[in-house]
Amino acid sequence: MFNVTRQQLGVSYPFVRREQYLRDSTDPLSLTLADPFPGDRSSVLGIDQPLGMEVDYRTPRYYHYNLTIERELVPDLALSVAYVGSQGRHLGRRYNLNQPIPVGLDPDGGLLTARPFPAFGDIQFQDQSNNSSYNALQASARRRMSGRLTLLASYSLSCMLDTGSISTGNLGNVSTSGSQKSPQNIHEMQAERGLSDLHRTHQFTAAFVWDLPFGPGRRFLAAGAGMPDALLRDWQITGIATLLSGRPFTPQYSTGDFAAQRPDLVSDPYKGVPAGLWFNPNAFARPVATPAHPSLDGNAGRNILLGPAFKNLDLALIRTFQWGEQTAIQIRAEAFNVMNHPNYQLPVFLLDRSDAGRVTATANQAREWQFAIRIIF
Repeated sequence: MFNVTRQQLGVSYPFVRREQYLRDSTDPLSLTLADPFPGDRSSVLGIDQPLGMEVDYRTPRYYHYNLTIERELVPDLALSVAYVGSQGRHLGRRYNLNQPIPVGLDPDGGLLTARPFPAFGDIQFQDQSNNSSYNALQASARRRMSGRLTLLASYSLSCMLDTGSISTGNLGNVSTSGSQKSPQNIHEMQAERGLSDLHRTHQFTAAFVWDLPFGPGRRFLAAGAGMPDALLRDWQITGIATLLSGRPFTPQYSTGDFAAQRPDLVSDPYKGVPAGLWFNPNAFARPVATPAHPSLDGNAGRNILLGPAFKNLDLALIRTFQWGEQTAIQIRAEAFNVMNHPNYQLPVFLLDRSDAGRVTATANQAREWQFAIRIIF
């Protein structure tokens, strides 16, 4: 609560008073100790755009539960399967308490709006009305060092829902993460329930260490003599593989008066996708206010689209030379994104842009090599 109070109340009027003074730029000598603030004395900043929080602050709560079955399949190889769930209650949400409300149409058919508190602009407010749920099937396999191979692999099939994610906490139009930064309509908060910004349907990771079978006591070159042995013995390969399904994002329009405007969904956004685009922008339409429905709220839900998947493999080739009884020299050749696979950021989700639906940036670097020598003592 202290942190919320500091962020919402401790940085705004009347606890912090900010004033702006404009000096006459044509007379640089007008600034004196006798009159340290000459010129136009502007009004106190922040009075018409205050910050606030609910008086009856509720502490966030998380409820975690799981059921796990673990079994050794063969010696040194264990498998576990689990159902894992959690519920979040009384989570923080920030929104514009003074969001413009539709009040009708003008003679030209345009939407007329009014603020609940006309004397103020945006009022950033925090309450504890968010909630979340997480349900997952999680499986993992662990192999201890056996046959010179160590392996840890895990997979989860999950669904995470909420009424507002971490990245949706600030006022403003949109974020580069593809999330909706403020509720579309603060009077219909349940319409915000959808996939969490953190949702990933499928997640797989695997890490392994494999001592190559060359050298004394191993399958090949066990005699331990000659040039082949000197070149091939004591090598080790390690790697990390990561596979993630795409993260969700919200298609929306840029707006002036509203913090966010979702579109109307008129068809399947994954059908008839134009070449080079991730989704079909023509599946959405800008909401139109009518006398019977004087509102620009779209019927499309929050986070209804999924972005590109993520695939990556890092490998390292390592050899350790023993130097005396307590010192060793290790040489390493490491490759990041060894397959040179491009992973992409979310596509452009602003529907009023000419490149809507197009992927314009990558989420990872191209293949990178790194060579190192380590002294271990």
